[in-house]
Amino acid sequence: MKIIFSRPPQKKILIFDRNFPNLFIKTFKKNKYEIMDVRKESINLFVLFYTFINYGLKNIKKNYIISYIKLVNPKIVITFIDNNFFFYEIKKFYSKPKYISIQNGLRNHFFYKILRKKSLKNLIVDYFFVFGETNRRILSKFIIGKIIVFGNLKNNFLFKKKKSKYSKDIVFISQTTNSRDFFSREKIVLKYLKEFCEKENLKFKVYLADNSVENKFKNYEIIKKSYNDLPKKELENYNLFICCDSTLGYEMLSIKKKVVFLNLKKNNKLSNGKIVKGLPFGYPKKIKKNGFFWVSTNNKRLIFKTLKKVLMINKKKWNNIIRPYSKEFMVFNCNNSKLKKIIKKFL
Repeated sequence: MKIIFSRPPQKKILIFDRNFPNLFIKTFKKNKYEIMDVRKESINLFVLFYTFINYGLKNIKKNYIISYIKLVNPKIVITFIDNNFFFYEIKKFYSKPKYISIQNGLRNHFFYKILRKKSLKNLIVDYFFVFGETNRRILSKFIIGKIIVFGNLKNNFLFKKKKSKYSKDIVFISQTTNSRDFFSREKIVLKYLKEFCEKENLKFKVYLADNSVENKFKNYEIIKKSYNDLPKKELENYNLFICCDSTLGYEMLSIKKKVVFLNLKKNNKLSNGKIVKGLPFGYPKKIKKNGFFWVSTNNKRLIFKTLKKVLMINKKKWNNIIRPYSKEFMVFNCNNSKLKKIIKKFL
């Protein structure tokens, strides 16, 4: 833990939680923002002493955060960790800044279960930028504030509206990481994919979520993820993607790439022994089990039929099929114009 002694500087933007995309920061000059650590990466003794003098020791963590915001005196407090529920309570204690939350990943049933309980405390935010209409409808039941559909922030920064390039290669989007092991489920998908590609005389590559697990995919051609997530740009060279329930799969769908979701009946066993169920396509919206470009069964015949169908369909028909799903689950807002407009308004 880093110890800081000086008073935090006053800035127009305060970033709540150090976990944020570098691409976002490139939008602003460094002298406009301050970062507040909330996971004990650092502690500011000036703020801690200020908190103790003004609030005492009761609720020290909550009051430390409120004190930090007051001392920085920002116009905007923004977080990219949308599943930190305390963020939605801060405005009740200090309402001066505008509070903005940005969705950064798919959420499972655990998230919505906690959200229902936490909503009894009247969760509030000024603006919540979410992936799609499904998220907007559900979150608006539990969180007070303006919820705006705008897709995924990093995806909106990286890609531009243009014609998709065609490639005979297929890309499998892996979710296996050092902290969460999804490989047990992915091995089944890779087996089917290898057989399908051999049958159709195609090649496929694996896009890694975490380069440190490359050894698990040593028999496959790899597209590595770089330090800044920028290699996603390389994915524009491909047109057909396979994934289980990856956020990146929905991102590719939002820019009109062909995507097949294979949520096979194999749960993810994490290193701590916990079992996490895969998310059915479209979750939390309830839709039919299998569809034009998604399969929720281990039926090889159906999987191959779905892959072949999506592979062969022309671009115009594909765009018509995915249009309603993109709107529901992941839209595309080129260069994050909606978010920039709101931030500019208050700066």
